[in-house]
Amino acid sequence: MDRTAYHAYGLPALTQDSAARAAGLTEQELTVMKSVARGLTNRAIATELFVTEQTVKFHLTNVYKKLGLANRTEAARWVFRHGLIVEAA
Repeated sequence: MDRTAYHAYGLPALTQDSAARAAGLTEQELTVMKSVARGLTNRAIATELFVTEQTVKFHLTNVYKKLGLANRTEAARWVFRHGLIVEAA
């Protein structure tokens, strides 16, 4: 069964998080990455997601390993490069 979605011009539409899914990121990891790209601190992300700062750090560590990134700046760049968000808040 073909589950391809099409936009107004008839071309296959990519889901916003297809790059993240292809990289093996979980929903929570993707949410943390988008928050990092928005410029939020670990504390602010934790507050926004109702988790501890340690949980945010855990997700970031997993993301760095999965994507081969060294820090949050590279993580934010990855988010923008893959079109997961277009501009910082």
